[in-house]
Formats: sequence, C-alpha cells, structure tokens
Amino acid sequence: MGKVLMSWSGGKDCTLALHHFIKNSGKRPDGALTVYNTKFNRVTMHGVPIDLIKAQSEALEMPLFTLGLPEDVTDKLYEELLLNKFEELRRKGFDEVVFGDIFLEDLRAYRIRQLEKVGLKYQFPIWKRATSALIGEFVSLGFKTMIVSINGTVLPKDFAGMIINDSFIKALPGKVDPCGENGEFHTFVYDGPIFKNEISFKKGKTIERKYVSPVDGNAVSYWFTDLIRK
Repeated sequence: MGKVLMSWSGGKDCTLALHHFIKNSGKRPDGALTVYNTKFNRVTMHGVPIDLIKAQSEALEMPLFTLGLPEDVTDKLYEELLLNKFEELRRKGFDEVVFGDIFLEDLRAYRIRQLEKVGLKYQFPIWKRATSALIGEFVSLGFKTMIVSINGTVLPKDFAGMIINDSFIKALPGKVDPCGENGEFHTFVYDGPIFKNEISFKKGKTIERKYVSPVDGNAVSYWFTDLIRK
C-alpha cells in the first residue's frame, strides 16, 4: 500500500479532514505538504510562519514537506513547481493526497486534474458537508484555533485574532460562510484531540495588506494577525 499525503495549510478545514481520515482509516497520513511564500517564510493567504507549521507537524506526528514559492509567482510557474513536487513525493512512495475542501467545485476539479497528471489518487473527507454543521463539530471536538487573516470587505478588523468558539460563530454576519469557505477568513489550529501537545505562540500585531483583484482591478484589504512561536 502506498503512502498518504495530507495537503496542509495549518487551518481548521484541513485539520478536520485529517481528524476524519484518522477516524476512518485508523492511521495517520505519512506526511503533509505545505505551500509557502519564500520571501516572508509564511503560508500563502494565511500568513502563518512556517516554523509554526513545523510545530504543528511535530504535534500531529506527520513529517512535513514544503513547497516554497517566490512572491510574484505566476499560475504557470506555480503549476510547474507543484507538479514537480508531486512527482518527487510519488517517487518517495506517496500515491494519494487528502484535502480539506468543502464545496468549491472549481477548486476540487483543479486539484484532481493536477493529481491525475502525475498518477496520484485523492480523498476529500469533508466534501459537501454542511459548513454550519462542520464548524459546530470542530468546536465540540475541542479543537483550538485562531483567526489569522480576514477579507476586510466582508469582516471588520476586530475579527482578526479571535478564537473560534460558540460566541464567534454567533457573531458572524449572515453573509459569511461559517467555515470561511469563500475565503472570508483563514485560521491556525494550535491544539485538539489529535495533537500530542498544544503549540505555544503569542499574538503579534494585526496589519493590513492590500491586494489588487484580478477581476475588477480594485484593491482589496486583508487583515493579518501575526503569530510568533514561543
């Protein structure tokens, strides 16, 4: 039997998918793959330092593989680097990748196309689950997670740095998906039932970064709460 790879951002959706994979298979994946920005050494769109992702992999007992991307990577270069990484991991014995996607059809189809190019199988353990049920399950299982980045067009700055709990869920505006599946917010999970230890860190400043939308050319504000490993 081949090895299983977890697609890993450090956030709640991949964590819950990992929980279900372990529950269903009775084993942990043989490794995790994280994509990050080499200029800042942080996970793309989450802004989490790669050293905290390494701390997660240790607490989850999953060896970590990384794919570093330059700051202004093109779609073409990203796909080339990703396929090269998948080929490398396939040669190491991996034959299946697990994802935490929930309902974005285009993203799922894109992932499958990339994997099929290199002959890898795939799993989506929480696919098509209701996001309101998923976030409730995540909290009830005892996972601990912090909001590390938000789209400022849909959520105010003060949501950055919040802990996900029942109060957070109740405070979310109705137009925001409870799991942030449309990119409304991103998270960092630092403890839970599948962690062997809690990850120690402290909150830094919350800063604003603007990105130009490829759709209409308008600048979109994102708020990032810096996390610093203790």
